Amino acid sequence: MRVQRKHAFRCYEDALQIYTGKGWNHVSDHVQFILAKQAFHLNLLDIAVEYFVSILRDSQQSSQQQADYLREFLYIYKVRVNNADFVFVFFPEIIINFFSSSS
Repeated sequence: MRVQRKHAFRCYEDALQIYTGKGWNHVSDHVQFILAKQAFHLNLLDIAVEYFVSILRDSQQSSQQQADYLREFLYIYKVRVNNADFVFVFFPEIIINFFSSSS
């Protein structure tokens, strides 16, 4: 299973390069979300956090979708902090612009 996750991770990294900056924001967010989840399952917690920070900073999704991303991010960040080998862990700066559900 781990080999399949690594392969999926590499494939999604390639897909992200194709869609980033092309105006396909929903696709780019989705690919980054999958990369974050795959990184989490591969125990690449710092990389998972980085992908979620990128999604949360740049997302143009609905407020519900952004809330879902934030909930997933906080869970993964909690796991990262609990598994940290050091005492002090920085919380990344994230400015979130929630869009109204009616927009």
